[in-house]
Amino acid sequence: MPLSAQAKDLAADIVTMRNGNIHVGTVKQDLFELETAFGDWAIPYQAIKTLTLHRADHKAEFITHAGEHISGIVKLGSIEVSRLQSPTIPVKLADVASIDFGRSDNTKQDSIQFPSQIKTNSPDHFNVKLHDAKVTLQTEQGNIQVDTNNLRFLDASSRTDEDRLLIQTTLTTGEIVQGTPQTKSIRVSSPYSAELDFPLEQLSRLKLKTRESTGNSTFFSHNMLRLGDGPQMLKINGGSFLRGDHQGDGDSDEQPLSIVNIQAFAIGRFEISFDEYDLFCTQTRRDKPDDQEWGRGT
Repeated sequence: MPLSAQAKDLAADIVTMRNGNIHVGTVKQDLFELETAFGDWAIPYQAIKTLTLHRADHKAEFITHAGEHISGIVKLGSIEVSRLQSPTIPVKLADVASIDFGRSDNTKQDSIQFPSQIKTNSPDHFNVKLHDAKVTLQTEQGNIQVDTNNLRFLDASSRTDEDRLLIQTTLTTGEIVQGTPQTKSIRVSSPYSAELDFPLEQLSRLKLKTRESTGNSTFFSHNMLRLGDGPQMLKINGGSFLRGDHQGDGDSDEQPLSIVNIQAFAIGRFEISFDEYDLFCTQTRRDKPDDQEWGRGT
């Protein structure tokens, strides 16, 4: 059995050195402290899926079990690896190329405590808890305050030709508000740091956890007389959105911006099967579609 497969079966860590050597065992390090662009962070061993070190200056990229990407400079000179059937050895991080961690974590708990995600204008992205705040945007209609409790997305884009930052907020109602931020930062906390003021100029997208609506939604189905109940349906409220290029650097067919109004409609809770559509065709005297050898039924 290959070494990596054995390590996976044993939930062991795999430390790959720059010279090609591989150590399999357990990294004896509870926390990895690092300097990030957003301050000093501490990532626990159990949260890390992979660690890649690019240069001898300990510049590192962490991938967590929650799918986050966090980069920084590790504040650690060496680690100890307790190897399988071998003595524990010290390993200099400057000599390490990568570490694959074999243990799982409490990702589910973190997703509850830190339900929102920040994507930075670098490759970094991570989960956060957003603290109650308001973002003030200067718009053509004047200054508008957006309550972060009503946010679904906040997108940032730098207009290099005008040397200014543009913010687009998408509210939980579907309304879109655009403008120049008068607020410089938003206050968040992450699983690996205390509260911090995250600069909007370093933000690409903030995705907020919104209240699940399905728990309060009512699915319905129409009685089809002799055919029984129809598919389960859910009513979708109508609304408006602004279609087109919001950033000013898109294709010609994305201009001008236009408001699209959508009437309320109902959508099926599940995909339509061939059985259901064939029944529809029979009742309406339509030709049944070709399955193109994919199979029919459900």
